[in-house]
Amino acid sequence: MSPIMSNRFTRRVIGLPAFLAAMFLVGCGSDSTIVQPEPPEGGGGTSPVSSITLVASSNLLPSAGSTPVTLTAFVRDANNNVVAGVPVIFSADSGLLQVIDPLTDATGSASAELGTGGDPSNRPIVVQASAGALADAVTVTVSGTTLTLEGPDNVILGDVVPFTARLRNSAGAGLGGRSIEISSEAGNVLSATTLVTNTQGDVSFDVTGTAGGDDTIAATALGLTAQAPLSVSAEDSLVFIEPVGGAEIPLGTSQAVTVEWRVGGNPQSGTVNFSTTRGQLSALSAVLDGTGRATVNISAATAGPATLTARVGTAGPETQRAVEFIATTPATIVVQASRFTVGPGEQSTIVATVRDAAGNPVKNKVVQFQIEDVTGGSLSVGTATTSSAGTAQTIYTGGETISGSGDVIITAIVQEDPTLTETVGLTVARREVDISIGTGNELFEPNSATYEREFIVQVTDSQGVGVPNAQVQLSARSKIYRKGFYVEGDNDQWVVGPNLTCPDEDFNANGQLDANEDFNNSGQLEAGNAVSVSPGEVVTNDSGTALFRIVYAQEFGNWLTVTINARAAVQGTAFEESSDHALEILASDANINQSPPGGIISRFGGSDLDATPDATDPFLGEPELIELGFPNGRPAGCRTLN
Repeated sequence: MSPIMSNRFTRRVIGLPAFLAAMFLVGCGSDSTIVQPEPPEGGGGTSPVSSITLVASSNLLPSAGSTPVTLTAFVRDANNNVVAGVPVIFSADSGLLQVIDPLTDATGSASAELGTGGDPSNRPIVVQASAGALADAVTVTVSGTTLTLEGPDNVILGDVVPFTARLRNSAGAGLGGRSIEISSEAGNVLSATTLVTNTQGDVSFDVTGTAGGDDTIAATALGLTAQAPLSVSAEDSLVFIEPVGGAEIPLGTSQAVTVEWRVGGNPQSGTVNFSTTRGQLSALSAVLDGTGRATVNISAATAGPATLTARVGTAGPETQRAVEFIATTPATIVVQASRFTVGPGEQSTIVATVRDAAGNPVKNKVVQFQIEDVTGGSLSVGTATTSSAGTAQTIYTGGETISGSGDVIITAIVQEDPTLTETVGLTVARREVDISIGTGNELFEPNSATYEREFIVQVTDSQGVGVPNAQVQLSARSKIYRKGFYVEGDNDQWVVGPNLTCPDEDFNANGQLDANEDFNNSGQLEAGNAVSVSPGEVVTNDSGTALFRIVYAQEFGNWLTVTINARAAVQGTAFEESSDHALEILASDANINQSPPGGIISRFGGSDLDATPDATDPFLGEPELIELGFPNGRPAGCRTLN
């Protein structure tokens, strides 16, 4: 039993998710699921249909269910010519299928869409397409649902402390009406063992410290388990008095940092050592006074989060506190758009970034947005307040008519200083070309160090006819990386055990380490560009399709999701599409008699799986984090490479 109690609250996500075994283990290229038809009775002749290939626009289906996966089946004859008018039957072992085109068209393709069917649980879905005796299958994984548990690290014997379990889908929305089971490994008293989530997806319960020593509180729902450690102590511990947790400290100002150490209610003596991840301390240590308190001061010249640490002596109790240093005087504003060309009714996110004279992002400033638009378009909000990253945003929705190039003018103004203003020009144009990206179920191993997967890109016009000779530029960038480790699963296979998902740090996708992007202070971007696309530019054939492949080091398999982007210019107008893809490993490389690719532990770390949202995340509130399901900030465990 530890006598030390911390005031720091933690949230751990443990046991996520055994379903990833099915998600990431695929058969080798020789284990094709294509079945060849029997020759017609009586001999001679063959079927005009010789093969069917099923591709999915993504092998990931967000559990929120808002973005279905497009499934396309290509039917060819023995000479690889496409065959039109062939009926294709789609089926799936879960989820919800909506058949769009059951007969192959002039491009030899039939299509369907796969949704979650209202089931947010993480799981693999096997989809099959068949034409007569021919069949092919792909696996699409429902992912993104998380279960987290919040509560204190410590409780004094006999005291009652609150805990909250939160169940969220891939969009960060709460899952209401779901049952959550609660348990205490050491047998501390729980106010409830079974609870149903409210409309926000939360349940709250109390734990009474009755069993001294270390305990693990667990919550289980939808096949997920979240755990939080709890130490039951008979003594008080070292705690921060000021600043309060999450305090915002203006740059250039001095803030007192005070801790108090009591045991059994009695003030203690000794020397407290202080440290910080950002800023300067007035002293690195201070002596506890008669009230058991010690104080130093801190200030900083750069904006961003900081972790304050206080420790008594070299082996005494330790405590930490998260704060944020913020810039307060705006000097510049820059405006960017996520898309410069939108179709009628389509949207583009407008982001204004406010910085001070030294380039620090300025927080808590109101930005006004104004629009000049003859198409009848609109903005979602007219004002917004800058986040820790100095950004404020609004969403532009295109009108019903088209505009000239750059004729939609959106202006952002800093309300505090109207001389700080910036504009961006957009174009509303009708979308007459669609691009889709898909892949099959074969993963190749060209050598012992790399994997290779083949993809198809398809360019079609508004009637679904393939666009030939379209030049398509391709790229792939890291989207999320995972910390964790392998455990022994069924059938003598390594499977992904407890893990933590972290967003890629390169938020502006420029491949450079910019201010506030190095969240874990490693001196480089995680995960970085780990996938190569070959070729980088393709030209579509007569059916509007082209093949390309991605290549990646085997150690990234299971630990990285990338976004593949395709951009094409047709008749002078640029169109683009993207698809997320989780990197996989071969089943033959996951045998427990050998080390999995890259070793047992993820190359990004495996020990710090703390999923507590970091309220001082410099990109808190940014659309990138919200889209990835982190509306309250990146997990605290993403701050290290442990």
